Amino acid sequence: MFKKINRATSSEVIVEQILNEASSGRLKPGAKLPPEREMAEMFGVCRASVREATRALTLMGYLEVYQGKGAFLKAEPPGDGRAADRLGRALAAVDSLDLIDIRNLLECKAAALAAERADPEQLEAIQEAVGIMAEDRDREAGFYRADLDFHQALAQASNNQILIEIMSLLREKIVQDRDRFLGFEAGDRGECLATAREVLEAVRAGEGEEAARRMDLHLKTVVWEVERVVKG
Repeated sequence: MFKKINRATSSEVIVEQILNEASSGRLKPGAKLPPEREMAEMFGVCRASVREATRALTLMGYLEVYQGKGAFLKAEPPGDGRAADRLGRALAAVDSLDLIDIRNLLECKAAALAAERADPEQLEAIQEAVGIMAEDRDREAGFYRADLDFHQALAQASNNQILIEIMSLLREKIVQDRDRFLGFEAGDRGECLATAREVLEAVRAGEGEEAARRMDLHLKTVVWEVERVVKG
């Protein structure tokens, strides 16, 4: 069914081949894709490329993935003929979601540590960033600059030097990632602001577990926005 492909364009071509199989009827709605390892052998690529392609197809609305069961072609996949438009955004979004995975690990811990260790000056810096987010809610670029400052202030308030350094190294990547999606769709900045306020309140109250939970919800607003951008 599938052909071996050039590794340099592996994820994109995997997506295209699967969509071709679906449009031709050889891959039926509701059909289960072969296991990841088997698909890697069939395409002649590494499993990471298959995983990236599968994630992109899921974002595009063509696949449903069930933990422990596998990936299935949706019974009613999108039929608007916009797969080519979505593909580039979907592959870019996979990188964005990988970044969110790492940020989640770091920033939920940063929020928990900030609840335990933040001094009054550091709390003021977090509050100031949230205040600017509120002021710039209707100005997309300004809002996201303030949001970035909010995350940086939380890292500083963790008072963990290694975590601070890692977040500083990630800052440029986060900015680049955000720039790719600014202009596609504003997203729900209200939800982003609301969860940032909740993180601030949990940190101020010294509730580490709650601060981490609220940070997880705050980062999910980025995931939701990326998914909306992909689906157009």
